[in-house]
Amino acid sequence: MSRIVFSILIGLGLMTVNVQAAEEIIASDVLAALTADWNDDGSMDRAVLVNNRETDQADLYLYLGGEVANDFKLAILKKDIAWVGSMWGTLPSLELSGKNSLLVKSANEAIGRNRWNQTITLAYRNNNFVVAGFTYNAYDTLEPNAAGTQCDINLLTGKGKLNGKAITVKDKTPLLQDWQIEGILGACKVGED
Repeated sequence: MSRIVFSILIGLGLMTVNVQAAEEIIASDVLAALTADWNDDGSMDRAVLVNNRETDQADLYLYLGGEVANDFKLAILKKDIAWVGSMWGTLPSLELSGKNSLLVKSANEAIGRNRWNQTITLAYRNNNFVVAGFTYNAYDTLEPNAAGTQCDINLLTGKGKLNGKAITVKDKTPLLQDWQIEGILGACKVGED
């Protein structure tokens, strides 16, 4: 493990953070970063979304804060959590929900006729990061009257909606480290026409 220092622009200020990383993070590959207290211990935690140029996907680094400010320990590295495009409308991002969950957003809102967006909702439960929800929407820009796909699944309950109809999934509250997106894409019938 190498100790690295990287700088990220947050708002109008430049913040330097010392972190323990499983591999080196190149500052220019940082797509987004957020700080919040996900485990409710009073210390700030950090999420960093990094462009993995080898896979055209984004890797998510989740750090838990220590007793000293800016003393972050890597809790999990989730490889290939989001697709990365090369222009506006195709770059993934991070947001906080009103319930202090982390939202990993990705989309293709710029290229071709088939547009889509997805949100993976992460929460901290029982000392683990879990996938709490998944939302996927798709539409055809050349057929605006076509129904498209609207899928929203609460993985804490296993219940959701696909194009307005109730659905259930068996894999409730999966641990982020074990979760694979293919199963949820099947539940949302992504790629089925």
